Amino acid sequence: MQKRIFIIFLFLFTCCLYSQVQEGYHIHSLSMKDCLVEAIRNNLELQIEGFNPKISDFDIQIARSAFDPIFTTSFSASEVETSTAQDNNLTNQNFKWDLGIAKKNILGGSVGFFYTMDYSKMYDIAPRPNRHWTQGVSLRISQPLLRGLGVSFNETDIQLAINEKDKAYYTFQNKAITVMSNVAIAYWNLVNRIANYELQRKSLELAENLYKITLARIKAGSLAAADILEAEGNVAYKHDNLIVAEKNIRDAEDMLKQLIRPLDVHYYKNVHLIPTEKYIFKEFYVDFDKALQEALEKRPDLQASKITLKNASLSTEKYKNLLLPSLNLNASIGLQGSEHSFTKSYEPLFDGDYLNWSVGVSLEVPIGNRTARSRYMQSLMRREQSVTGFKQMESAILAEVRIAVRELTTSMRRVNTAQRTRELAEKQLANEENKFRAGIIALYQVQDTEEDLTTARINESNALLDYQRALVKLAKAKGTYLEEIQKYGISLK
Repeated sequence: MQKRIFIIFLFLFTCCLYSQVQEGYHIHSLSMKDCLVEAIRNNLELQIEGFNPKISDFDIQIARSAFDPIFTTSFSASEVETSTAQDNNLTNQNFKWDLGIAKKNILGGSVGFFYTMDYSKMYDIAPRPNRHWTQGVSLRISQPLLRGLGVSFNETDIQLAINEKDKAYYTFQNKAITVMSNVAIAYWNLVNRIANYELQRKSLELAENLYKITLARIKAGSLAAADILEAEGNVAYKHDNLIVAEKNIRDAEDMLKQLIRPLDVHYYKNVHLIPTEKYIFKEFYVDFDKALQEALEKRPDLQASKITLKNASLSTEKYKNLLLPSLNLNASIGLQGSEHSFTKSYEPLFDGDYLNWSVGVSLEVPIGNRTARSRYMQSLMRREQSVTGFKQMESAILAEVRIAVRELTTSMRRVNTAQRTRELAEKQLANEENKFRAGIIALYQVQDTEEDLTTARINESNALLDYQRALVKLAKAKGTYLEEIQKYGISLK
């Protein structure tokens, strides 16, 4: 009698286990869309990677700033004392002020407009000092003729920065695909764990039903009293399985929480997640060639690798130019006025009578030029390294897509097989239960059949989980997962 009371209590406790766990907790029902939105908003990995495209914007501005106008000004003062042949002291004071603005052009040269004012005052034995004012305006041009010449060379840094921003965004997209696919897999894992818990609960109910049948047959005298021990042991075994299943739910729950709300301690401690979506199985044909073509066109990590290769080529061309000697053309043209008074000194500027000009070239040839040669050779090696890296990534993508296609195809076949196996197991258990009630077979035979049914149901649930995982993995392998989640109205832009 005590054993019967114990079994009944055990069964009731187990049936209420999942609901009792919820006491003191908030229930949060989540769709797949909810999880993905939460991840975009809260996932720390995604937030960290999301800074890089914004940071790259400033690199572009830095590169473009090389063509910003530059304002320059300078002022100097000096005094020199000398003696003449007549032993007289001669003092010469000089004040000079320069003002100008210059701008680099896309050919590598610079153009600037400058104003110069020079004032000198000389003291000797004369009663009044000798004053002299000089003012001038000039247009100055400097243009490289070899090293540093050309639009492509001078815009290389800008193009590199633009490409790096695109690369940063592709890298961000790749991280988003990884995070979103992990969220989806974690979501389906939780769905699976809850489904398996329910299957274990049903298995316990079947075990309890067998216990009741056994007890009735013992009362009827068709079974020995000792046979109740086997039924009781089976109930206890099923109860243990249910405890493990409930623990698996909590583990899967925490994995999903980590992805969608990593910093919310209250969420971890006081919230239980209930997925609202169920498995949807649809068998279809997967074209490997089409999937591979999509991957080669859309994989953001492959696009980032293409940019790395492109930038390596740009850098090589830049360093090739730096191998050339430095040959610069320098020219200036301007007007100048010189008088004893300030006002009269600038009048010739407007008359245009005092035109000054100069033109010249400068040549610089580093002996050995080891720095430029070494950098050029480095750039060649980096370009070859980028080519090899790109080929390696293409090979890895091919293998990843092939595996993902095979995994999805296999999972669909497994679902069909698991469903058929489960249906047969259900029919077999019904037959065995009828035979047991009729006293044709022993209890252990029914228990074995029930265990087979539970295993078949769990295998079906796991096969459906693998199918959902395979769908996510294939979309990730093709680089199309962000496109596929747009059905939820979700966009990273």
